[in-house]
Amino acid sequence: MNLAQALASTNEQTLDFITSVQDRITEASKRAAALYPTLPAIDQLPTLPWFVAVEPGAARDVVEETFAFRSKLLEANKDFAIGLLDAITPKTAAKNKAKAA
Repeated sequence: MNLAQALASTNEQTLDFITSVQDRITEASKRAAALYPTLPAIDQLPTLPWFVAVEPGAARDVVEETFAFRSKLLEANKDFAIGLLDAITPKTAAKNKAKAA
């Protein structure tokens, strides 16, 4: 197994673990939300000076925009890293350009 294969395997295991935890948190949140009618109304809770309430639809929009930006940023960072690799290894750059042609 080469370095890239080992990294891919580790990344896959890490992603599996993270999504497993996320699934558990989502399920727990659903169960907690089912209890919502028994919780005090929001306006009865003490206010926190640093907390700003966000409408559910607006929260979804913020999440969508944040992830759209992060996806673009990740792609830009990948292009930057590949560009740096190509700049410091001229032979690799020439091979990649030949393959792309």
